[in-house]
Amino acid sequence: MVVISAIVNKRIGAKLFLTGFLFFGAAVTNDILKSFEILHTPNISSYGFLTFVIFQSAILSRKFANAFTDAENSTNELKQLSESLEKKVTERTLELQTEKDNLLIAKDRIENLAESRKKLSLIGQMAAGIVHDIKNPMATIKSLAEMANSDRITKETRIKNLDLIVREMDRLNDLAFEILDFSKGEIVLDISEVNVKEFVSEVAQFLKIDFSHYGIRYNEEYLFEGMIRIDRDRMRRVLINLAKNAIEAMYDGKKEYRFMIRTEKKEGKILFSLIDNGPGISESMEERIFEAFATQGKVTGTGLGLFMSKWIVESHLGNLSFETKQGDGTTFFISIPG
Repeated sequence: MVVISAIVNKRIGAKLFLTGFLFFGAAVTNDILKSFEILHTPNISSYGFLTFVIFQSAILSRKFANAFTDAENSTNELKQLSESLEKKVTERTLELQTEKDNLLIAKDRIENLAESRKKLSLIGQMAAGIVHDIKNPMATIKSLAEMANSDRITKETRIKNLDLIVREMDRLNDLAFEILDFSKGEIVLDISEVNVKEFVSEVAQFLKIDFSHYGIRYNEEYLFEGMIRIDRDRMRRVLINLAKNAIEAMYDGKKEYRFMIRTEKKEGKILFSLIDNGPGISESMEERIFEAFATQGKVTGTGLGLFMSKWIVESHLGNLSFETKQGDGTTFFISIPG
């Protein structure tokens, strides 16, 4: 719905994004149908994804070009305004107050231009991080698609692999919408009534394989199993982002690591607690942990996970906070009006 709304509002790159995503979806569908021997075409999901990435690059390039054109036009306008002000001050001192107002307008334009350039710089950093983020899902999709043709795997394994492909596609989809939300500077929520237990169980399908791979014990505790009004997809991104950060913190295998999601209702609000027994958050990171591009010892990723998570939660009129203790773990709390 966000992409369709963007096309209707004629936002830059919306049609390119939809075209690239449809092409990628068609390529993966082709490979899925081939795995069931419905089609006899070559595997093309990797090419479809490459096309999708190229489309995203084209969108970013167009935005950069438009921004630089606007910046150049603004600079020329400021130069002309400055010359005009100099002449008017010399010739007509009675209009000094008016010229002062014009200078204030010019100052606002300069500040807006500086803000625009800062945002472009942030998007550039984000794009660099995305290159790392897409490698794992892309490699997983490619390897699973190649295995689908093998006669050595059972039907059950093939179905499981197809489920994993869908999961990785959802990760890429989340990443794409994270880029869109950040670039637009706004979040328009798609609120629906969701059962808390079903929602957390759905998120668990994304997490259990990752936690199992790293030898981390994962479990859930439901003190509340009722309904909640949220944007299901965006809130799923929040829980996955927080869990992903926990996995990255508990990678050394020095002790038996655990992660748990607990749901409960307190003072009229639904509370999600995401609890780990990892190394905790360093004091130097605590004050800026929710800033864009703030990371702790990470060499990959966009650095937007917690920034976007807090933004999404606050868009739900909720609150995202945490408690941490060095060497004894971290708990993130998501509080949403019930």
